[in-house]
Order: sequence, then C-alpha cells, then structure tokens
Amino acid sequence: MTGSKKRVDRRKHKRILMSKQTFAILKPDNSFMVPLVDISPGGFSFKYMDSRDQLHNISAVSILHDGKCVLKDIPVKTISDISADTSKSKGQPKLRRHSMKFQKMTPDQAARLENLIKNRALRKK
Repeated sequence: MTGSKKRVDRRKHKRILMSKQTFAILKPDNSFMVPLVDISPGGFSFKYMDSRDQLHNISAVSILHDGKCVLKDIPVKTISDISADTSKSKGQPKLRRHSMKFQKMTPDQAARLENLIKNRALRKK
C-alpha cells in the first residue's frame, strides 16, 4: 500500500458504546458534565465543543447513568484530545474527542465499572 498509513490500535479492551443517559462529571471542579461516547475497563471517551477552554487538569471523574451516580471519583489520565469536527465553517466552536484512561481503582470501583459495562452497554465497537 503505497502512500497510505495503517492506524495501529493499542487498546487492551474493546470499546462499548454507551446509551445517551450516561455522563461523566469531570473533576476537580465538577462544573463540566459530558455525555460518554464509549467506555471499556481501561477508559472512556467523550465529545465536546471546543470553546477555547481546553480541558486541563482533569484528575478524576464520576459517572452518572439515568441521573444516578454509578461510579464516583475514579482517577483518570488524558490519553488524547483530537478534532472530531467535519465542519468547514470558520469561527465556530469545533467538536473534539477526548479520551481518558482509568488509573488505579478500588475493588469496589472496578466492580461497579464492570457492572456498568455489562448492564448498560449498547454494543461493542
């Protein structure tokens, strides 16, 4: 294949698409709530509109489903923040995709995450 790059997927776990009722509250300030796109035992991703306020210093997340907190204060680390915008319009906020990796969880958090994935997932990606 001349001239094309092959993308290597380094994920250890399959992504699971989440229902539209699943959100992450980004910490430390609790002021930013985003809908999850997908999740796995290793991490999750979400999309957001870039309003020049890049997401910095996210240290933990809580995950809500159907208005209930199902996971609280899970330590996370940003893996990537890339453009997801297909729009060509200038001057408008751009859609971005942010991916995060779960850091060390308690056994209770890990069990709750496993339950969330098993019971609330739409399908594997």
